[in-house]
Amino acid sequence: MEHFNITLNDLPDEILLIILKNLKSFDIYYSLQGVNKRLNQIIQEEIFIKHLSFIKRSSNKFIDRLSDKTILHRFCSQILPSIHEKIRYLQLGSTSMKTILHTFDYPNLDSLALFNVDEKSFRSLCKSKILSNGLFKNQIKFLSLSCYRDEALIDMIPSMTKIFQRIFPLFTKLSYLLLDDRY
Repeated sequence: MEHFNITLNDLPDEILLIILKNLKSFDIYYSLQGVNKRLNQIIQEEIFIKHLSFIKRSSNKFIDRLSDKTILHRFCSQILPSIHEKIRYLQLGSTSMKTILHTFDYPNLDSLALFNVDEKSFRSLCKSKILSNGLFKNQIKFLSLSCYRDEALIDMIPSMTKIFQRIFPLFTKLSYLLLDDRY
């Protein structure tokens, strides 16, 4: 019996696209960016870039996949430079949101989902130049906040009120706001 040694690079583009469509955008870029010119070109397809999630969902919480500084640095220095202008939707955790949003301008970003947000992390983000100078003020139409909850819902009302007081002046084009406090 003869054995064949087929590598990923031997597959036609159509089959690679079928495979890649079943992977998360984070995994595609972290694993394949910089491997070779052909793969770099394939992963530049809009379908992989327009929605970029740095969040992994487990059964009862959201995990920021960029909490490791090495991974965060690689995305900021090697991956985002080639795709930041094409991103339309970002899902970010509270530990990396400020860094990712400060790294580049995102001219096509109109949707933003922030996970594990508490009053302190949101206040810090709002005070940062990226939001306070109005860069996203006229861009963001969809905002989703998944709040970190370690207290009873009734006890969160003052914190949530402060977050809402910051949202509406910052995001003037906002047409959809989703608040999630499931965990």
